[in-house]
Amino acid sequence: MIFVREYIGKNHENSERDKRIHIVNHIFACEIEEEDKYELEPDPDQVGIEWLKVEELEKYNFYPKDLIKELKLFDPDTRTNSYIGDMN
Repeated sequence: MIFVREYIGKNHENSERDKRIHIVNHIFACEIEEEDKYELEPDPDQVGIEWLKVEELEKYNFYPKDLIKELKLFDPDTRTNSYIGDMN
């Protein structure tokens, strides 16, 4: 695990609609051992699963956008904190 990110709905632009939403994401560093070794199945609310390279995230509709910077700066040798806070 490299980061923990939260979304606390009452703190953001859709606060009235999202005031009861609190999401905690655990973000892990992963590598693909071998293409097509595992069959990944999306959960019922997803339309698909795809491995993305960190250096190419700006090309995609990646959310939250602010996380891209954190992922690009991540260095396991110098990391001091894995909690990156409430981020939309």
